[in-house]
Amino acid sequence: VARNGMVGLIMANAGSAVAPYGGRERVMGTNPMAWALPRSEGTPPLSFDIATAGIAEGKIRVALSKDLPIAEGLVVTADGKPTTNPADFYDGGAILPFGGHKGGGFSVLAQMLGVGLMGASGHRFRGPLGVNGPIIIALDIDAFTELDAFVAEVEAQCARISQSAPAEGFDRVLLPGELELLTEAERSRTGIPVPDSTWAALTETAGRFGVAAPDPLETPAGH
Repeated sequence: VARNGMVGLIMANAGSAVAPYGGRERVMGTNPMAWALPRSEGTPPLSFDIATAGIAEGKIRVALSKDLPIAEGLVVTADGKPTTNPADFYDGGAILPFGGHKGGGFSVLAQMLGVGLMGASGHRFRGPLGVNGPIIIALDIDAFTELDAFVAEVEAQCARISQSAPAEGFDRVLLPGELELLTEAERSRTGIPVPDSTWAALTETAGRFGVAAPDPLETPAGH
């Protein structure tokens, strides 16, 4: 959407994994929300993509595969107790929304639109379990102002943000999505790190299906 000169807004409901604000049962999904804005020629769109949960389920799985704890305040056990053990989520626990009632409110919006407009719920949708109900909104910039003027303002604001003074512990101020672009460039050069436990699971699965796993000697260490 952004690469075609419009503002993109998207959200979706998802399979139950998150407790609503003030609750401890899995009622909500991780219910992601994202937006993207066009920038000048040759520059990737300015974009932001998050789960309305305090942590994405995929990051819990990564922590579990690396035998690492997760931060406090993100997950509760099946009986509602705070935990930093990622395994507790897969034992019936729940993720909490980010920012308390603020993230909880955005999650409710994504849930209502995904279920109400898309019909992506268990009692109405008969497709695969855990399916997302995406809502995609494209804003035609030309209906409000000239595209070139909008992009020029976006670039000016990006420069103002990027050039602002960093806080203690930060080298510089990054724009939304910039870290992911930097990581993509680094991964393209050096490869994608894969935890030993994940590699072992992939190798075991490959063996069960008769697929030869890559030779570790031909793969950079830890990748």
